This record gives sequence, structure tokens and C-alpha cells, in this order.
Amino acid sequence: MQIKGIGVCGGMAIAPIHYVESPCPADINEHTDREPAQLKARLDELTAALQQEFLSRAALLRQREQTQDAEMLEMQAVMLCDVTFQNGVCRYLDQGYSLAASITRSSNDQQQGILETEDPYLMERVADVADMASRLVYACWEIPYPDLSQLDHPVVVAAEDLQPSMLVSAPEEFIQGLVLEHGSRTSHIAILAAGRELPTLVGCEDLSALHASFRAGKPELVCLDADQGTLSFAMTDQELQQARQKLEAWQQERQALFVYRDQICATADGERVYLYGNIMEAAAAERVREYGGDGVGLFRTEFLYMNRSTLPSEEEQFAHYRAAVRKMGGKDVTIRTMDIGADKQTPALDLGREENPFLGFRAIRVCLAKPDILRTQLRAILRASAFGPVKILFPMISRMSELDQALAILEDCKAQLRQEGKSFDESIRIGIMVEIPSVAILASQFIQKVDFFSIGSNDLTQYTLAVDRMNEKIDYLYDGLDPAVLTLIRASVRAADQAGGGKTCGLCGELGSDPKAVPILLGLGLRHLSVNPSALLQTKRLISQLHRSDLERAVAQLNL
Repeated sequence: MQIKGIGVCGGMAIAPIHYVESPCPADINEHTDREPAQLKARLDELTAALQQEFLSRAALLRQREQTQDAEMLEMQAVMLCDVTFQNGVCRYLDQGYSLAASITRSSNDQQQGILETEDPYLMERVADVADMASRLVYACWEIPYPDLSQLDHPVVVAAEDLQPSMLVSAPEEFIQGLVLEHGSRTSHIAILAAGRELPTLVGCEDLSALHASFRAGKPELVCLDADQGTLSFAMTDQELQQARQKLEAWQQERQALFVYRDQICATADGERVYLYGNIMEAAAAERVREYGGDGVGLFRTEFLYMNRSTLPSEEEQFAHYRAAVRKMGGKDVTIRTMDIGADKQTPALDLGREENPFLGFRAIRVCLAKPDILRTQLRAILRASAFGPVKILFPMISRMSELDQALAILEDCKAQLRQEGKSFDESIRIGIMVEIPSVAILASQFIQKVDFFSIGSNDLTQYTLAVDRMNEKIDYLYDGLDPAVLTLIRASVRAADQAGGGKTCGLCGELGSDPKAVPILLGLGLRHLSVNPSALLQTKRLISQLHRSDLERAVAQLNL
């Protein structure tokens, strides 16, 4: 039997299912005769204890350089102490509701407020609020919260929906994959799973059969194939044997890819291609090195700003960037200034609600409106450049005046650091993202002011074709290989080539690891690609099998 879902992180696994029960909801109509003052004192005790638990676990994760996981727990600690949430609980206590009911009611109010914003990113955070409140309710009941921290054998975890804090607490070596009825590509749990390279399915069909077998003490042995979007269970002996053979073949192929780790990335006829890794936190730089990347082509720094109520300081950012630079051991690290806004929000910045957030106040637009934020980040990046080769990348540039302002702020930061006697790379290379058509159209002018372009194919496709890449109803229109998109890519590559002086044009979007796209991209002249670390080896292998004639033929067929 098979269950289908949406693969958000590829791979295969065979292991017993481990079904995580959804937290038992409190009765929101439960009343009590206890004095509200007593219950408020109990609320304070429980809040302090749970906050300390969140922060202690976050501190351990920071020691392991799992910054993103730590920030998620720190954000839950902030949510827990939120004045609106706490006042809501107290208000319901005054109305005679039990502590568990009051916590749940106040949490429900917060979740409803988030849903009414109709903001796609904020709506994903509803799960975080629910998780925090459920943990507080369980503490009130004095019973253990559903947990994965005690796992002692490999499993595929299944659930209606899995709270991010559960995955963070689980021993990584025992989680072989995730299968969820709910969730989305942009949910916290999907981002965390991708960071761990866990085969993951979301949006699965009814998992009740798996739930029943687990509760009966006879967990099903399942085969998860996230590349195909399937979960097989109740397998016959023959089906299980076939699944194991398929898994063995997948593992052998994955292992065989490691022969490419130490090889220079080049086409079959020797044309050099530089292949980098995209990361969201310093710890991920280890995987870029492990898989033989030429460096970090995109450090997405906005994840340092998310899930927290205060902006990261210069020292905090400097420590992160320096750690990534040191891990790369002399290889390039391209650090993009924060791209907050649209689908990536932070409680530390109230950007307001927008009808079209992808076309609104985000990335460089936020930084130029709040230049102190940009100055803090640029100072941290510049200081990190004293420890190895660093490049600075500005996102969402749409007009020359924005670039001029950003460069002026950068020069101010350099002058400040010189005056303070702090070291940095005086010749640090500067680039901009090509993700808005206006930049690609005027590429020959923009390249005169920077050292390199980095094409963000995800947004460039979205803006060129007027297709919301988060909207499943028009997903069929989203095509990074559309002739219009490819024409803009070619124009950007040509502008960099013709400018000379060592100026380059690369690509850091999802297209860079698409087997159908790679020959076309190379045929258009791209020689710098940046992909997710897990795709480095297979992309390097693909490139090594291509000849110039393949590239020319791929482009000729497009009739651009």
C-alpha cells in the first residue's frame, strides 16, 4: 500500500514508523472554583520554568552551532512571556476558567489574530504559538509533553503535524525521515528538515492506518521515497525486498558521488565551472566543505534575524560570519545582506501588513529605510573579511539609486573601521542579486559599479512571469526555463563578460541543481553556480559528463 505526499527534501529510508500523537487539547469551557490569584501565581511559576527550559535547550544548540534551531526555541521563550498572551490568560482566569482553559483560550486568540492578517509567512507561525501553549498546558497538568528526545533506534516519524521543537529535541542519528499530513514547503518543520537533509513528505493522505499499527504496539516497517513522493507500508516480503534493493542502490549511488568530492568541477572537455553551496547558518559551511564545494556562494543571513524579538548585534553577527569563513578554510564566502520581508518576517521589525509583500517593503528597501540595520551588518561582514575571502551581496536592487546608497553606506562603514583600527579586506568584492528584470535589462550599466552578479532565479522567474511562486493554483506557469527568463539570464552573463576586469555572473537559485537546466545555464555562459549542499556532488557529476557540444545544442534548441 502507498501514501502519496509532497517531497520537500529528497532521499530514501526504510525504518519502523514512530507516530507522534498530537497534543491533547484542553477543554476550553472548563471552569474552576480556585481563586484567580492562586492560579496567576501558578502561571508565573510554570512560565518561568518553561522559559528556562527553552533557553537552556537553546544554549546547548548554540554550543553545537545549530543557530537556527536555537533561535526557534528562543522565539518560543519570547512568545511565552508575551504581554498580550499573558494578559489574555489572566483575563480568562478572572472569568472563572481553569488555568489550562485560560492558556488555550488566550493562545487561540493569538492564533486567530495571526490568521486574520492573511500573511503567508505569519500564518505558518500559528504552529509555533500552538506548540508553546500546548507545552504550558501539559506543564499545568504535570504530565510529560509528547517528545522525541528519548528515541533510541532509527525510525521514520509520522504525525498529523509535528511541532518544530519536537524535531529540535530529537537525536539526529535516529530520525530517518518525516511524514506529515499537514505542513508546507515554507513551514518551520520543512526548513528544519531540509537543514538536516531528512527525507520528508508533507501534505500526505490519511495516516490513520499507520497510527493504528503504532498504538497497537506493532509499528509498520515503511519505505519512504521522498524523491517520488511516496510512503509504502503493509509491504509483502517481495515488496520489502524490492524496497531494500532500491534503497541499497540509492545509497550506493549516493556513496559513489563522493569520488567527485575532491575533483575540480569541470566539463568533460575541461572547461572550469565553479560550484558553491548555499547556507543559512555557519554550521552548514561544514557540509559545503564535506561535499567539495568551491566555497559558499550564498549565505542567507536573514535567518539570523528571524524568530527573535531583537535584532542581532554587530558582535553576534561577526561571530557567525567569522565562523563560516574559518570553516571554509580560505575558500570564498559570499554573504548576502538580510532579505527580510515578503515570506521572511521577524518580530524584531514591524514592517506592517502589505497587499503584495513580494513587491513591497523587503530586503535592501528595508535596509535603506533603516540604515543603522545595514551599517551594523556591513561592519560585521567587513570585520569577518579579515579572516578569509569574503564577498558582499546586496539583494533586491531594482534601480541605480538604491545601489548608490548601499555603496555609500558601505564606504562609511569602511571609514569607521579604519578610524577604529579594526582590520578588514580593503579590496572586498561587491555584488548584487539579479532578481528583478530592471537590473537584467540594464545589466551593462549595473555591472560597472560592482564586481559580480548573482542571479536569483527563483525571484527573477516570479517577477518576469508575474507568477506567485507560493500559489499552487498557478504553479504550472512558474518556469525558470521560460525563454523570457533565459533571455534575461543571458543578458546578465554577457554584460559581465563584456565588462572584463575579472567581473563574473553566477546563479544561486534552485535552477542551478536542476538536471534539465544545468546544460542550458552553462550553454548561456554561466560558470558560477551555487546550490544546496546536498546537491553539490550530483551537480558536479552532471557537469563532468557534459561537453561543449551538449551546451551549444541545449541553447540552440531554445531559439532565443
